[in-house]
Amino acid sequence: MGIFGPNLTVMERKKDIDGLLAALQHTDSKIRERSASALDRLKWEPGDEDEKALYLGGKRAWEELAGMGEI
Repeated sequence: MGIFGPNLTVMERKKDIDGLLAALQHTDSKIRERSASALDRLKWEPGDEDEKALYLGGKRAWEELAGMGEI
């Protein structure tokens, strides 16, 4: 992690899916959003409901997230 947060550009270039998934839980909403966008560009698909919920939150896809119900 960089001094100002995770280096998402490097993570994306290295296809560091685990790092990008961890960034979806960052306290900074901009980092979560950028991480979700990087995962989109990598054509990543969530492996389970928890990953999907974090991803949708990062994308600010509130309606789709709410449609998941309780997980």
